[in-house]
Amino acid sequence: MFSDTEFLKVRGLFRYIILYVLAEEPLHGYAIMKKIRRLFGNTYTPSPGVLYPTLQFLEEMGLIRSYIRGRRKIYEITESGRKLLEEHREDVEDFLMRINYLRRFAEETRLVEIVEVLRKLYENKITVPEKVKNEIRNHVKEILALLNNTIEKEKQNT
Repeated sequence: MFSDTEFLKVRGLFRYIILYVLAEEPLHGYAIMKKIRRLFGNTYTPSPGVLYPTLQFLEEMGLIRSYIRGRRKIYEITESGRKLLEEHREDVEDFLMRINYLRRFAEETRLVEIVEVLRKLYENKITVPEKVKNEIRNHVKEILALLNNTIEKEKQNT
């Protein structure tokens, strides 16, 4: 889905997405995960193994700070974090807009249903017959041609 360079950019953007979320209000870790999930249209929730090391990194960099409230560790953005976020706010908002456009596109064109059917095939350990695979390949080839033509037309218009 992403080239190596794009993947590193997205990985770097995750730090800014956390700052973006914390710019609204201080939150505990689980609330940060839920808020990020909503930003991604309920299609992605960061795992604790991704979120907490990133929070620790941001805290070590002085971009956020934490404190204990009751039994929860609350994270809040610092002034340094706000300044850094402002430098990258446009990147974050552009990324979120594009991700949500692709999510809506996948829903409107029923592509998400394909992923769901693939999940069911996997869960039920179903092997698809070669004849069906060939039919699917032909349809996918048509879909790819349509999408690639759209890309080429758009490139010519810009």
